[in-house]
Amino acid sequence: MGRNLQSGERLRPVDLARGHGLSTQAVRNYEEAGILPAAGRTPHGYRTYTSLHAGALRAFLALVPGHGHRTAASIMRAVNEGAVDEALRLIDESHAQLLDDRRTLQAVESALRDLEPTTGSGPGGGPGRPRGPGPGPAARSSGRWHTSSGSGPRRCAHGNAPGWCARAATR
Repeated sequence: MGRNLQSGERLRPVDLARGHGLSTQAVRNYEEAGILPAAGRTPHGYRTYTSLHAGALRAFLALVPGHGHRTAASIMRAVNEGAVDEALRLIDESHAQLLDDRRTLQAVESALRDLEPTTGSGPGGGPGRPRGPGPGPAARSSGRWHTSSGSGPRRCAHGNAPGWCARAATR
């Protein structure tokens, strides 16, 4: 049956999983979801994968941080079905959504800056300068906020719950 990931021959689910830091169940789930091409089978029914599957898995894992799991899965299904135009359309739509999300975040940051007091006599206060020792979460740029919070831009833009980014910024 399969050898190890470096051999270039048939791979077992465990070979593909270990080579990408995943469980064998995750590999089977990705295949079932159409994210990976269908696996070959041995005469006894065991799955076998090839370097094509390893490449598809690498591509999917590279797409997830920027496009999210759902969109990355849709892109990979389109590629596996030979629908290149559909895959490119999905990528273009995701890029447009990311740009829109970035503009929304910039507008929110600008609105939050406009709400801050601009004068004061406390530490750091004075004409045109915010009151207090320094900028809080609301005054941080989105890039610095993402870095300090451990969150990526996509996660902030599409958090698990509505208003997630705004709630996190006020903590």
